[in-house]
Amino acid sequence: MYVLKRLELRNIMSHSDTSLDFREGFTAIVGRNGAGKSTLLEAILYSITPHKAPRRSSMITENSSRGEIYLSLKSDEGWLLELRNMLVRSGGGVRNEAAIITLDRRRIASKPTGYKEEIHKILGLRGLPDPASYIEKAIVISQGGLQTLAETLSDPKELRSLLDAALGYALLKQAISNLGEVVLGVSPSGRPVKLGSKSLGRLQAEYVALRSEVLGVDREIRNASKRLGELESKRRELERHARDLRSEADDLKSELGRLETLEERLAEVGHVIRSERSRLDNINARLRVAEAKISSMRDLEKRMAELKAKASLARDVAELARLHSRLDKLRRDVEMVKEAVEKLELSSRLKEVQSERERVESTLLEVEASISEEQRRYTLLDYRVSRARDIVTDLEQLLSECRSSELCGGETPENVLERLDAMISQLESKARTLDQEASALEAEAKRLLQAVSMLEHSGRSAKCPVCGAELPRERAESIARHYRHEAERLKKSAGEKAAEAEKARTEVSRLQDRRRRIELLLSKLNQLEEGLRKLGFETPQDVENAFQELRKLGEKLEELKGLQQSLEERARELSREEVELREARKRALEVLSHLGIKEDEARGRLESMISESKKLEQEIISRAEDLAARLGIRAYVSIDDLLEKARETLERVEDELSIIERRLEEARRLEEEVVRLRWEAEQIRKRLEEALTEEEKLRREVSRKEVVERRLREVRSTLEELEDRISKIDREMGQLHTRIKEMESRKASGEEALKLYLPAAASRRIMEEIGEIAYKRLLAVLEDEMNDILSRFNLDVAGVEIREKTSREIEVKAIGGNGAYRPLTAVSGGERTVLALSFVLALNKAVGGKLGFLALDEPTANLDEDRRRSLVEVFRDISGEGLVKQLVVVTHHEDVRDYADTICTVTRTPQGSRVDCSY
Repeated sequence: MYVLKRLELRNIMSHSDTSLDFREGFTAIVGRNGAGKSTLLEAILYSITPHKAPRRSSMITENSSRGEIYLSLKSDEGWLLELRNMLVRSGGGVRNEAAIITLDRRRIASKPTGYKEEIHKILGLRGLPDPASYIEKAIVISQGGLQTLAETLSDPKELRSLLDAALGYALLKQAISNLGEVVLGVSPSGRPVKLGSKSLGRLQAEYVALRSEVLGVDREIRNASKRLGELESKRRELERHARDLRSEADDLKSELGRLETLEERLAEVGHVIRSERSRLDNINARLRVAEAKISSMRDLEKRMAELKAKASLARDVAELARLHSRLDKLRRDVEMVKEAVEKLELSSRLKEVQSERERVESTLLEVEASISEEQRRYTLLDYRVSRARDIVTDLEQLLSECRSSELCGGETPENVLERLDAMISQLESKARTLDQEASALEAEAKRLLQAVSMLEHSGRSAKCPVCGAELPRERAESIARHYRHEAERLKKSAGEKAAEAEKARTEVSRLQDRRRRIELLLSKLNQLEEGLRKLGFETPQDVENAFQELRKLGEKLEELKGLQQSLEERARELSREEVELREARKRALEVLSHLGIKEDEARGRLESMISESKKLEQEIISRAEDLAARLGIRAYVSIDDLLEKARETLERVEDELSIIERRLEEARRLEEEVVRLRWEAEQIRKRLEEALTEEEKLRREVSRKEVVERRLREVRSTLEELEDRISKIDREMGQLHTRIKEMESRKASGEEALKLYLPAAASRRIMEEIGEIAYKRLLAVLEDEMNDILSRFNLDVAGVEIREKTSREIEVKAIGGNGAYRPLTAVSGGERTVLALSFVLALNKAVGGKLGFLALDEPTANLDEDRRRSLVEVFRDISGEGLVKQLVVVTHHEDVRDYADTICTVTRTPQGSRVDCSY
């Protein structure tokens, strides 16, 4: 707990250079009105609220441009908290040039912007909705504050408002309200779905209505799907009809083509008729020539027999050629077997190629797996980056809207909110101060009017309202007139104060509206930032980094695909080589198989074929020598040369035989030709008759062409109509598909809203129950602490009972010594003051702040001597009982000196206010 340690003022109002050391216990600050006592409490309030004082605009001494407030507080642990504020006059007002917080010689803050949050955190008040207002009501209590608090305890509505502010219940209600404004989704009708402030029954009704909307859209989808099925069936029927027409059109086109072919055939037949007639004339001329040649031929049979005798050696030449050919074939087979054996030996490399191909294919599978994994990562990252970039765009739009001059201008929303909070707090404080001043003026006017009434009705025994001395009648009337005039002046001043307070509250309402709009923008910004975090990004720069990573992944994918292509090319090359080796082996085996040789016998068979070829060569040489002798060929170079010369001899014989045979054959041919030409002439005559018949038939067929063309045009027209109807059906089906997709989207949106609706309603109910539980706990703590404090005093009030009424108002009942309940309005003024003090102390303990002092400004004002003395005794007892570590009371009544532990006297001198303390 922190207590006041030292206060220093430099050029602050009437204090040019004032220092004041505080101690624990009861400290009384005494002085005449206007001496500058209240300035000390205002300076303390300005330091810890922070920067909130009723007269901030006039805090600097009139003839000075700068001022300084230094306040130090000490904790139970011995830590020294130092607060230093440097003020400067600027533009007709005062601004805070520097606000420095030092904790145990370590600087915590040095600028006004960070001062507020840090001081609230250090003093344990950061959880309160309005720490400054709380400090004014429960820590540094201004003049009339205790009386106001005592009246508040008697007013259930005002007491509820005070506890709401202390507990932060308004923030919880605002959170519940904000939850009600969260859009859970969009209904199928396009209406945003949110809880609002609806009751449980209305929430259930809205849930049922939303579910009915979803079911209605589902019915529409089914109806549209049914219509789509009907259109598809109709389209299939039209397509079937169209296919039939296309088939008919194809048949007609085929028929038309056939008729056009027949036209061409008709022309050809005409040409054939003319050609056949020309051929017939030519054949008749040839017949006459052939018959003339036949008669001129002589007998050539004898010469032909002689030549045949010479040609009989052709069989020996053929046999020799056959043997020579067999030798050539055997030699070729030897070469083929030899080549096959070599290929079989070469195919041993097949296993090496197979092994290398399998290794390349294994590597290719690994590369393809890497490509698949990288592609999956690329797709996932691309989805996240696309969504995140959309969110960043929305963020930039909201920030642009926030920077408008109407809301934030060039400042950040947090700074604007902080400035608005300060302005609202200042205006509310001003309004309260004005209300208090108006109330004090009205109370003083009322007191004066009571004195007037007393003077007017006292007759001749009038007494002075101040000292109680006897007054003459004329003097009493003069005083009454003066008091009445003074009361009217005070009432007028009170009215002016009240009007000024109302003006301040109107400005507060306008500023609060602006603050709510800014908070709504901040809420939207937080939602977008939360969406960005759900995607795994903290800042827009993270999104840009992810975009760069996406590009790198794309480049890596391209590299892997290039490697994949090279591996595939290598695998194809190896496969081709493997196929070539297999083909070579296959061909070699086919050669061996063709020759009837087994693979394992190839080498031995090759050697036997070589041996056989040598034997055959010897036989050919022997036969060649015999043939050369019989044909009279004296010299030859090789078997081929011998055969060539033998064939030439035989060819000469054959030529002569051929000439004779040709002449004989020519004679026979001429005879046959005569027969053939006669037959051919007969055939031409028949073909001419057939051609003429075909020509007539073709002419009849071609005449149908016009009918076929007309039918083809009709079919094509009908087909175009069908295709137009099919096109219309396709358009309607496309519209139905689009509508079904749109309805499915609306249905999905409604179903998503249904999923979130009940959990959100349950969450709101839980938050409401948490608020009620916290409120009941606060009331129980307040009641226990107040009763504990009251038990330390010998009062007629033994305790209190605090209960929440059904209208959510808070009622405090006093419990007498006999256990009977008493309304607070029936409790004496002194007891009500004690109740107010006990409430303040209990509230401070319940809130759990770290401020261990209580400061009161003029708590004894407007009290008679007895009530004032009783109140001062209560102050002494509170301090003596240790209910508060440090009690500071500012008063102009001197009799408090008899009860306080420390007396500080404030006097006004020409140089300013002066403070002297006796401990």
